[in-house]
Amino acid sequence: MKNYLVDLYPNFPKGFRLNGRIDPDSQSKELYDDLRSTFFSDKQNKLIGIKLVENRLQQYGNNPKFFTLFVDTDKFLLSSDYIGASVYWAVKAGFSEDEIIDFLRISRTLGGHIVFPRGENSHITYRFPANKFGKEHPITMNNSRGGEKGYYDRFDLTLFAIKRLFENKEISNKLMEKAWSNYSDWFDLFRKENNGFKTFVDFFKLNDFVDNDYEVYDLTTYDIDTNDYNILENDYAWIPDTLTDYRKYVAGVNHAIELRNNRLA
Repeated sequence: MKNYLVDLYPNFPKGFRLNGRIDPDSQSKELYDDLRSTFFSDKQNKLIGIKLVENRLQQYGNNPKFFTLFVDTDKFLLSSDYIGASVYWAVKAGFSEDEIIDFLRISRTLGGHIVFPRGENSHITYRFPANKFGKEHPITMNNSRGGEKGYYDRFDLTLFAIKRLFENKEISNKLMEKAWSNYSDWFDLFRKENNGFKTFVDFFKLNDFVDNDYEVYDLTTYDIDTNDYNILENDYAWIPDTLTDYRKYVAGVNHAIELRNNRLA
């Protein structure tokens, strides 16, 4: 499975540095092309009632160009979101740069990415306070799951929250509740079947992050000897902060990503 850092750094890891690194989630055309072709075939599109998904290059002012998937002209705008272990929290836990590069070799493959909606639409109700330029950006799934006010970029907690929201249940992350409300029209596409969460998981081939009953795995509990996980019981936000515990978490994340890659191959 190709690694999208190679799209940006042809001799990866040569030339790659943690500080100032280029982000495939905005800059990799290959990643967006593969997300479109893998998840948005005619058969997949028909399942959720959409017709056309296009990969387009965008630019605002003098800012760097970036890629976006446009659904049915511009009804939905989708951006890639990395679901692997966070580099930031790996550094905090004491990972070396070489160790981080090693886990990125797995997590920056297709199995380590998903798309979430962003941008303006008529459903947008919740926004962040105005920035220094006076711009009030919408609260999105992507920007509501990072850091201490989110889920520390843990995808298992994010997926657990998505499950609860499909079931119309409360979650602890109020930012994510607002993001869900902002883009409810996108997630409603997956409610065409009886079980919206199951449809969502099956659509994006996330089955290796859940058990056979679609209960979400706690990726911090990975047992490297048995390849087993415990089931998440809540969306309490925390991140392993010791080297040993974060290594265990990374192993759990990358195991699920590798299994997902096998499904996508």
